[in-house]
Amino acid sequence: MDMLGNVVIFLVTIILLVLIHEAGHFCVARILGVTVERFSIGFGRALCKFKSRKSGVEYVLAPILLGGYVKLNDDSYNAKPAWRRLLIMLAGVAANLLLAILVFWLLFSIGIKGPKPVIGEVVPHSIAAEAGLYSGMLLRTIDNKPVASWQEAAIAIVKRLGDKNTMTINGHVLALQNWSVSKLDPDPIAGLGFKPYTPFIRPIVNEVKKNSPASRIGLRRGDRVISVDKTPIKRWQQFLRYIAQHPQTQVDIVVTRGHHTIKLSGKTGSRFQAGWKSKGYLGVSSLPVKWPSNMLQERNYGIFGGLIQSLRQTWMLFSFNFIVLAKLAMGKISLKVLGGPITIFAATEQAFQHGIIAYISFLAMLSIMLAFINILPIPVLDGGNAVMLVIEMIFKKPIPENVQLIAVRIGLFILAAIMFVAIGNDVLRILS
Repeated sequence: MDMLGNVVIFLVTIILLVLIHEAGHFCVARILGVTVERFSIGFGRALCKFKSRKSGVEYVLAPILLGGYVKLNDDSYNAKPAWRRLLIMLAGVAANLLLAILVFWLLFSIGIKGPKPVIGEVVPHSIAAEAGLYSGMLLRTIDNKPVASWQEAAIAIVKRLGDKNTMTINGHVLALQNWSVSKLDPDPIAGLGFKPYTPFIRPIVNEVKKNSPASRIGLRRGDRVISVDKTPIKRWQQFLRYIAQHPQTQVDIVVTRGHHTIKLSGKTGSRFQAGWKSKGYLGVSSLPVKWPSNMLQERNYGIFGGLIQSLRQTWMLFSFNFIVLAKLAMGKISLKVLGGPITIFAATEQAFQHGIIAYISFLAMLSIMLAFINILPIPVLDGGNAVMLVIEMIFKKPIPENVQLIAVRIGLFILAAIMFVAIGNDVLRILS
């Protein structure tokens, strides 16, 4: 997909998540009899708007898509008991969590087929190799707790990030004293010295896109890649990795075509991908990937079982954010792991490229993350406002306005600082 298409998908994703969140506030406010004056997706001057004659609500789409808001009539809102205002405040978070639950319920009910958590490659002399992990091992337990997928395995491993004692995988003891991961682009699994299994794909060109760098170089369907710049190529992933590392570069590609060996030369293209980095691009596709049946598993829980599993999945991902936050607070994880809009853009692009199931799963995870961020007890966020309402309920009187104004300013400063760090990390990822 080209850059314009990626931008459209990204914008649709953000608008949908904000819409769900604000719809939660909107619906509960209307149910509890609070007058809604405006429903806005985004901040800033309106790009477009219209006012409902029936309800009097003004609906707005604004350009700064860092969130949205539902403007309530102050008299109508303040006249309601604190517990009703608390329900309105928490409704956005509840709506985001409900979206995730419904998505996971659908997926688990119809059945999800995916790879088993099988180790593909173990790096010699790594932490994993020293502990006795081996290629082909099926991950069953991490720290004596069962794991059923790579997602569960990854979460269990990230929970230990920053620790310097030991971890057990299938009973094998991994010493974590020398566990090192990149601060900007952490890959805890690779840091331990192993990679997930992926099928072997022969380096044979299956399709060449029209007017692509590959077509100008002279690659054809059926060509088997032997080497690139004298680097032997054994599998398709190796070929793509080499090209990705050489954008806008003159390359010599040796292929076999029928019974002949041919040397082709030309310049790779480039395009922005994950992290907004420039990566080499040819415009070719591989043969269809064939996963061995024994490396796949299907998780189908039915209607009732799917609901239980979706609740479990949602809670696992939601609580995982608290674990990461705690590790950030204790300094076990660097603030450099925080990502901003560019990181989210890249992740959205990758999820969409992997198909509709991967994309809606990613959408559910983003919705959970949005719920987590909004529940934090930071003034101006839903969680901070909820804390002030709870205090009001305890002391039977609202917090003084001057105190609320100070809290709002502190909250805005905290959010601005977090956004500054996240966007700064995005820039560093581009430059690194």
